[in-house]
Amino acid sequence: MLILKLFSRGVDRLSDLLLRSMAVLVLPMALMLFYEVVSRYCFNAPTIWAQDMAIFFFAYIGILSGAGVMREDRHIRVDVLYSRLSPRVRASLDSVFLILALFFLASVAIVCWEEGLKAIEQGRSRSTEWAPPIGHVFIAVAAGAAMLWLQTFANWLRTLVFAVSGVPAIEPTFGATK
Repeated sequence: MLILKLFSRGVDRLSDLLLRSMAVLVLPMALMLFYEVVSRYCFNAPTIWAQDMAIFFFAYIGILSGAGVMREDRHIRVDVLYSRLSPRVRASLDSVFLILALFFLASVAIVCWEEGLKAIEQGRSRSTEWAPPIGHVFIAVAAGAAMLWLQTFANWLRTLVFAVSGVPAIEPTFGATK
């Protein structure tokens, strides 16, 4: 049980660190978009780079924040029926659905990693006037999916322990044990 606790805590800390580091990108992204709007509409001089950079920042923020959001159980859930179930039944359902999520996230990580390497190798770029390379976005999606996989696995361990024993043996940070 100690190994499970150490693993879960380590993944939680890494997810939190990634979430906080992505928060740093929000202000620069907003400033880029503000600069683009002012340049375009006040001075009639649009940039060729601001929109692409904002899209990249938005992609980084969205995908690399996913594990932290999962750790805090802030993903959207339709819980009309779910919230009426007992915590242990919710944990049992979560155990099944988290396994399915693990397979999906592993597939996303593998496919995006391979596509990212191909895009870098082939020199693929966005089809805009600036045409920045896009391989790094695929690599970021692969890294985000891998980190989300780790957080999902840690949550699955917590949920499984609770579903089987009824006792939150690993500190709860997931919806099933709340």
